[in-house]
Amino acid sequence: MATSVRPSEITYGPAAIVAAKPIQSKSRSTVTLTEAQRANMARSAADRNEQVESTIAEVYRFAESKAQYLSQTCGHKPDYYLRLIFSGGASLQKKRKPNAYNAWSHQLAKDKNGDVDPGEATNLLDLQRQHREEYDQLTLQQKRDLCEVLEEERDSRSFGIRVNQKGRAQDVMSTFRRIMDMLIALKCRCGIEAFVGLVRNNTEYELRPQWFFTSTPINRYLTGAIKKWDVEVIGSQFEAFSIAGCELFTFLRTVRDQAEWLKNEIRAKMNTLYADATGKKDATMHYKDYEKVVVIEDGLTLEGWTHEIFACPSSLPTTIEPLKKLRDALDNGECYFRRLNATERAERRRDYEEKLQAGQVATRKQRNDKGKTRKQYRRRANAEKETGRPRKRGRRDDQSDAEESNAESSHES
Repeated sequence: MATSVRPSEITYGPAAIVAAKPIQSKSRSTVTLTEAQRANMARSAADRNEQVESTIAEVYRFAESKAQYLSQTCGHKPDYYLRLIFSGGASLQKKRKPNAYNAWSHQLAKDKNGDVDPGEATNLLDLQRQHREEYDQLTLQQKRDLCEVLEEERDSRSFGIRVNQKGRAQDVMSTFRRIMDMLIALKCRCGIEAFVGLVRNNTEYELRPQWFFTSTPINRYLTGAIKKWDVEVIGSQFEAFSIAGCELFTFLRTVRDQAEWLKNEIRAKMNTLYADATGKKDATMHYKDYEKVVVIEDGLTLEGWTHEIFACPSSLPTTIEPLKKLRDALDNGECYFRRLNATERAERRRDYEEKLQAGQVATRKQRNDKGKTRKQYRRRANAEKETGRPRKRGRRDDQSDAEESNAESSHES
């Protein structure tokens, strides 16, 4: 897929860096813990991490459900509302709770300067000096109400700002500058080198691809060391791929290529699921011997296979929609392996043996000369004598000659 090259903005770190002096750690006395104490600490830490992860997952699911609801009722895509929900996440970490005096000053400025023309507003310090007696006369409940009003206004600004094109670009660049500052500081403290590329994943606002290198020679070295290294070309292709949803499927032109890509995805996902279910790292899914190997030997059954044909993905038809449906089922967990209990496994074993005796199970055809030594290498030698022309020998021929010589020597002895 041809992509037009977009100009990129490249930023480099300072040429000279003054490394921070290491802080000498203070010697501390070690605390000896018993095995029971260590086990209790590990157990409590695992429980705490599990609680945190489950709570965060609930927040994500809640946000996704609300984004879906807003998408159905208000007309935008769910991603639009997810950005609105999480756009104030960084500012929430820095936000301080307002005190009563700041809340009163904020409300006073709004009341006195709200309808005043620009340039004629009264200075805030002058307003505070003029109306200080009013603040002293406020009750505790009135001060709490002012703080609540200011917090509500801050929340509305935190979740509602930077939703237009200019605001998004400013938000991205502000965050990117903080990333650059953090990398430079990390270089000073620990001694690292890094480069970062940033692109947008939608066309709702304009932003050039951004690149940052902690040192100028890094980009120069990569230009000579890597063939066709060009940050503008890479940034343009990276941006086009991101806007397409990071989906390789959209860049495949023919239906055959798309089907082959989907089949490879299905094959890889099935092997991963099967390896996880069996506990064998390099396990490969069996399709022809599914009942014998997967069901009877491993005690597993596949649930949620959406395709009308159960076979190796390479043997499936090239129709796109059934393949995409099966790939999506593997992604979202609708297609999975379930472990059979003892009763189910015994029933499946009995059904398989009955089908095997009835000849309903396809088995591999055995060769006629099973158990007998083949004479193919000796026949090749006889053919060489008949023609009078030497054959081109290979590793298998040498191995056959060695085996025959060993057999003859053992026979003579």
